[in-house]
Amino acid sequence: MKTNFLSFFLYANADRKTYKDNHRAIANENILVLTPLCFFAGLVFLIFTVIYAIKQDIPRIILNSSYMVLTTGMFIFSRHLPKFSSHLSNVASYTSLSFVLIYGIILECVINREAVAVSYMVLLVGVPLLMVDVPWHIMVMTGGFTVVFVIFSYIFKGPGVNFEADMHNAIFFYILSCFVIPFLVRSKITGILRKIQLEADRDMDGLTQLFHRGAARRKIDEMLKAMPEKAALFMIDIDDFKGINDRYGHMLGDRIICDVAHCIKTTAPDKSVAARYGGDEFILFINDIKDDSEATDYATRLIESVRALNDDNSTNLLERNISISVGIAMYPHDSVMYENLMAKADEALYIAKRNGKNCYATL
Repeated sequence: MKTNFLSFFLYANADRKTYKDNHRAIANENILVLTPLCFFAGLVFLIFTVIYAIKQDIPRIILNSSYMVLTTGMFIFSRHLPKFSSHLSNVASYTSLSFVLIYGIILECVINREAVAVSYMVLLVGVPLLMVDVPWHIMVMTGGFTVVFVIFSYIFKGPGVNFEADMHNAIFFYILSCFVIPFLVRSKITGILRKIQLEADRDMDGLTQLFHRGAARRKIDEMLKAMPEKAALFMIDIDDFKGINDRYGHMLGDRIICDVAHCIKTTAPDKSVAARYGGDEFILFINDIKDDSEATDYATRLIESVRALNDDNSTNLLERNISISVGIAMYPHDSVMYENLMAKADEALYIAKRNGKNCYATL
C-alpha cells in the first residue's frame, strides 16, 4: 500500500520508462497548452498595462508591460518549439511556469505589501496543473518558489499578520497542489498513451508493425520540411517473392515478409522511417546521414542481414535463397521532393534487379 501510494504521489502510477518513451508526445502536449496560454497572457498583460497607465500606477505599468513583452516572446518561440528537441520544449514549459510564479511573488510581496497574498496562491495551485511531467519534478519546482515567496514576504512585509497569513496560506496551498497534481498528471498521461495507441493502430501495418505507406509519407514529409543536410530514401523489394508465395503458400510468404521487416527495423538507425509500401516492397528513409557511403554501407548490412535468414530452419526448405534488391535515392542530390525521391529510388531498384538482384543500386 505504501509503495502504491508513493508511486502515485511521485510518478502518478506510471514509471520512468513511460515518461522516457513518450517524452516527445508529452512535450507536444505541453506545447499545445503553452502556445495559447502565452498568447492570452500577453493580451491580459496588455490590458493591465493600459489600465494602470490610465491610473498612472508606475510600478504596475513596469511589471505588466515587461510581462507583456516576455509572454509575446514566449508565444513566438513556442510556435517553433516542435522543430526542436522535446527536452527544450520541457525547459520552455518550466521557464514559463517560473515566470508566472515570479510575477505572483513580485506582485504580492513587492507591490501589494499591505495586503494578504491571493494571486500567488491561485497561480501556485492553478498553473502547475496545466503541465504534464513527472509529478515530483513539478512539486520540487513549486516548492522552491513557495520558499522564495515566504522569504520575500518576510523581507518586504516584515513580521506581522500579513506575513503570517501569507506563510500559512502558502504552505496550505502548496500541500493542496501536491495532492492535486498527481491526479491530473495521471489523467493526462492516460489520455496521451491512448492517443499514441490509436495513432499506432491507424499508422501501423498489421502484419509487419512497420508504418504503412500513408503514415510513412507524412513522417518523411515532416523530416524533409526541416531540410536535413543529407538524407537517403531506400526502396526495398524481396526477390522473386511472387514465385515463393505461389509455390509455398501465403503463411510462409507472410513469415518471410515479417522476417525481412524485422531485419529492416533492427538494422535501421534511430533517425529513420521504415514502412511496408505494399506487398513485398518496403521503403526506408534515413535522416541526417554524413555522406553517400553511409547509405550504401547500410544497404550492404541490410542485404547481408536478409541473407542470414537462409540459415533459419523454417526457410531452408526453399529451393532458392531469400534475398532483396535495394534502390537508393539521395536527398538533395536526386531530389528534394518526396514523390521525386520515390521515383528515383524505384528507378534505382530496377537497376539492381537488372544487375542480377541481391544487390543495391544508386543513380
